[in-house]
Amino acid sequence: MSLNYLELTDVERLANLLLRSEQSKARQALCIRIGIESSRLSFIRDSSDSDFVIQLIEYLDRIGNKESLCKLCCEELFPIFCKSEIDASILRQIAARLDCNQNLIHNLNNNTEKKTTQTEKIVKPKIKLLVGQASFLLISALSLSAIYSYLWFPDIWLSAKTQVKVNAGSDPWLAGMPPNSKASFCPNPRPGDSPSIAPENSPTEVKEIPIKPSSHLTFKVLEGKTKVFNEQDYFGPEGDIKDLRTHRVKEENGISDIQAPINSLVGVFLGREEPNKDSAPNTLFFGEEAKQNYLKLYPQLKQVFFIGDGINNMGIRQRVIVPLGATRLYLGIMDGCNWRDTDGYLDVEVLI
Repeated sequence: MSLNYLELTDVERLANLLLRSEQSKARQALCIRIGIESSRLSFIRDSSDSDFVIQLIEYLDRIGNKESLCKLCCEELFPIFCKSEIDASILRQIAARLDCNQNLIHNLNNNTEKKTTQTEKIVKPKIKLLVGQASFLLISALSLSAIYSYLWFPDIWLSAKTQVKVNAGSDPWLAGMPPNSKASFCPNPRPGDSPSIAPENSPTEVKEIPIKPSSHLTFKVLEGKTKVFNEQDYFGPEGDIKDLRTHRVKEENGISDIQAPINSLVGVFLGREEPNKDSAPNTLFFGEEAKQNYLKLYPQLKQVFFIGDGINNMGIRQRVIVPLGATRLYLGIMDGCNWRDTDGYLDVEVLI
């Protein structure tokens, strides 16, 4: 599921302004003013301020509530930030994207014109003196605004995306391993079972975007299905939720075990070295629906984690925080062993 009207950067910029306005301190009152029932929002009580504002904006966009988004943009935020050229410009752009009604856009323009007229009346008697001061203050304000937005939402400055193809035979336990490395040989193998071999069964490395520690990644599966053995049906990126698997060999090549639905999309972060140089981290468990529907996830290096379709059960994009020391990200398909008896693929969009 994707956003209806807004881009991801629009959501982050609105969230940044909403946090700075401190309107989120009175969450129920804010919801009433923009015309939504707070009782319908499960995230209104237990989330942090930053999570609340992001989830609120994404929720309104997902259900197509343009009226409330316009009220948030034009009535709640613009009166607060109309004096800031950068912030006001951001709000105008978002209002235009939302196609807010003409009265609201007219109010935006009138508000700005009034402020400009009042300012001109004040500065005209002392124009020569104040021009220099105004320039200094503007440069200072722009610098502070840039620093502030970078600290609160660094990903706005690094917005990028790439698309990769993840084949069904992508074994996460070969991530970062050199050619001819092996993994995932089934205990008590059946005739025809064989280990995964690099690079034929290596997972897909995400190369076209920067992997920066502490930034967040989101995922969107564009198309595709997979099956991991001949008799199986094809499944989408959430996998077969009735069939939970762990890696039959447990941790291997320095990479952790995981519990997740078979055929689900999974990922693992690595540093610069081969993963088998030291021991594996703890296992992550995604057997319960609540675990699969996280809002934010903080995996460690070499710790396999569940991605699925990248959207939780509230329709909100899930965020995966890049761990300290990470320089590479690999995507694979969940199975227990024997990744050589597979078919299908997933086309995955990765955004930072």
